Amino acid sequence: MSDANSLLRNFLVERYDHLITQLKQRLNSTELAHEALHDTYLRLGRGKEIRAIDRPTGYLLRIALNLAYDRQRANARLLSVPEIETALNLVDDAPDPAREAEAKSSLQAVERALAKMPARRRAILVASFKENLPSKAIAQRFGLSVRKIDMELKEAREMCAHELVLRRNK
Repeated sequence: MSDANSLLRNFLVERYDHLITQLKQRLNSTELAHEALHDTYLRLGRGKEIRAIDRPTGYLLRIALNLAYDRQRANARLLSVPEIETALNLVDDAPDPAREAEAKSSLQAVERALAKMPARRRAILVASFKENLPSKAIAQRFGLSVRKIDMELKEAREMCAHELVLRRNK
């Protein structure tokens, strides 16, 4: 390490607080200012020999700012912790063959249950689930009481559940 490098390192240590204040103002970050000045100190220790500097404060600030900007550019290319966590927790929405076969089998069981239901019960179930109608609206449509609609829906659900249980036990 040259004498000029040693002198600059000593100057940096002596004027550390002043240099940090200047860097904080320019970088709007205390942490980045400290990191940049630390990197500057290390660079002076391992860098090439330099000639004597007329304005050491400006020279050190320029090195520190350049290192800080380099660090910001490098960090901008990296994913943040939340982005990494999001990427690791991505769920593959495409069903695997086993899940696809299970869904197909369940659908067939529900279709069998629908085929066994009386027409009115099937129509009430469709109105409830497919059309997303409340029991009161279904009751008005079919001219039945809300209690009767709820009983029909319960029966329809039980028939579907029964077919699903039969499918699993095969």
